[in-house]
Amino acid sequence: MATMKTKTKNVESEGSKAAKLAAENAKLRAEVERLKTDREILKKALGLFSTSD
Repeated sequence: MATMKTKTKNVESEGSKAAKLAAENAKLRAEVERLKTDREILKKALGLFSTSD
């Protein structure tokens, strides 16, 4: 009986860990996309300032 409860608890905690990892992964992917966009904007701004003699 105790083994069954332990197995159920482990499955729930594994599911919880997987959900947390998936959420963190999604957050990090969104941050990467934002940083890529920021980098492109900065590259374009640098180009504009470099040619405005």
